[in-house]
Amino acid sequence: MPTLIALLIFVMSASTFAAPVPLEYQILHERAHPHRAFTQGLLIHRGQFVESSGLYRQSFVQRYPVTDGEPGLVRHQSRRDFSEGLAFTGKHYWLLTWQQGLARKLDAELRPVSIARYQGEGWGLTFDGRQLIMSNGSAELSFRDPDSFELTQQLAVTYKNQPLNAINELEFAEGLIWANVWFSPMIYAIDPANGQVVSTVDLSALVDTENKSPDAVLNGIAYDADDRTFWVTGKRWRKLYQLRITPGPGAITQATDAR
Repeated sequence: MPTLIALLIFVMSASTFAAPVPLEYQILHERAHPHRAFTQGLLIHRGQFVESSGLYRQSFVQRYPVTDGEPGLVRHQSRRDFSEGLAFTGKHYWLLTWQQGLARKLDAELRPVSIARYQGEGWGLTFDGRQLIMSNGSAELSFRDPDSFELTQQLAVTYKNQPLNAINELEFAEGLIWANVWFSPMIYAIDPANGQVVSTVDLSALVDTENKSPDAVLNGIAYDADDRTFWVTGKRWRKLYQLRITPGPGAITQATDAR
């Protein structure tokens, strides 16, 4: 069985219009979701989750151990903010707002140090090592300078040759952009070179377990580079789940057929 990254590289190079490969997952660990946050952004840095939580008058950013434990740091945001996606550039954090067009630069202790402005809505945010990647609820991603937040390029995202709308939380891992889509139980792996979805992960079983209200949607992907696993959660979910993602049984056939 090939490794996940080797398989996806093969699929991406097999054809411009290769069919997305379904991936499987194994739950390795579960842990409580502190505060049952209305999750907008989720990442792992130095063995800690850093998570942004939305809603007007309730937005905050918190930091807590990947292993069980309560937040060691919680920063409440302005009552005027509806906080959204969060990313760490290696030097500082960027925190989006939903409809205010404001991106707040935060220091290592999650304190605001400056503000940048952008057009449209802010949804998800991640960092690929060179640029920030931002979603706005459409089928288009924008790439931005990690220091100034200035727009550098845009990328249209397609799934089976159709626009993939309502892209939400983002994570960059294994050379791909992994995305939640609002009200979808799927995670979509996007090739940053051409915007095509190359793989999907169906988390319907987790969503069915956790989704006790219409707003409790899947939203939150964090990659742990130390053990190459993914952590996922959702808005108001009781738990976070550590997943080992692997190729599904039909992946080799699909990749071969795509040539």
